[in-house]
Order: sequence, then C-alpha cells, then structure tokens
Amino acid sequence: MPQIRSYKRIIFRALIDANGVDPEIIPRIGAAVVYKSATNVGQIFKLQSYSEAKTIAVTATASTEDTEEVVRQWHSTEAISNWRKAFSDFPTDVLDLIDLCPPSSVYTNCVSDFQIDDKDQSSTLCWSNGDEPVVLVGDAVHGMTPSLDQGANVC
Repeated sequence: MPQIRSYKRIIFRALIDANGVDPEIIPRIGAAVVYKSATNVGQIFKLQSYSEAKTIAVTATASTEDTEEVVRQWHSTEAISNWRKAFSDFPTDVLDLIDLCPPSSVYTNCVSDFQIDDKDQSSTLCWSNGDEPVVLVGDAVHGMTPSLDQGANVC
C-alpha cells in the first residue's frame, strides 16, 4: 500500500479583509508581497490581492515536526497561535497580518505525498470513494508550495 511521505513543512492559508490592513503593504491586484526568512530556507509569508472586493489571500510555509494527523486536529485559534510562533522572528507587519486573520478562514495542512512502490502500480491501485472513481486534476495531483498554487488557495 502507498505510504505517506512528509516533507516536514506546514502550509498556513487565510483570507483577510484589506480594510484592516495598512494600505502601504497591500499589493495591487495580481501582485504579491513576499517575506522570506534569511535563516530558514523555504520559510515564506505571502499576501496577494485578488479583487476589487479588498480580499487578501495570506499564505505561508514553515518547517514543522508535527504530523498531518496533529495539524488536522488543531482548532482555528491553535492554528493561528502556531502560525504566529513559526513566524515570530519576522517583521511586525507579518505578525499583525496573522492577527488579522479570522479564525474561521484559517486552513493548515502539512506538505506530503504518497510514496508508491513499483509493485503498487498495478491495475488494483485506484482512487475511489467506495462507489465512484475519483479524478485528481492540476495541483491536487502533486505537492505544491503556497506561492505556486494561488488559484487553488483562493478557491
């Protein structure tokens, strides 16, 4: 059977209302503001505007030792607390943006994929919900960093 392979990375996502954000840091529609860690490769915080409705998508990646099972059990305020802790050494703009994220809009998950052995690639291996086949398309098929799958993040 396929095994889950963890990349020890966590992704945080949220949507925030731009009305509470300093206008100086709001990117124009289609552009992004990205903060990167100088010491932790791959630790990224990004905000991007998508519409005149003043909604900003916030995404971030960071290292984690937590498993997918642990992360799935976080309630919204716990996710925000862990997000803030992971980015505690970032500029205050980043921490302020995290604080503006409504708990109901925060989504977290670990970056992982399936390790499939050659013997697993047989006609018996399939994705199914029990009744109907499942089709995976685009970003669902492979692991993506938040900055590469913004369309799916916003959806």
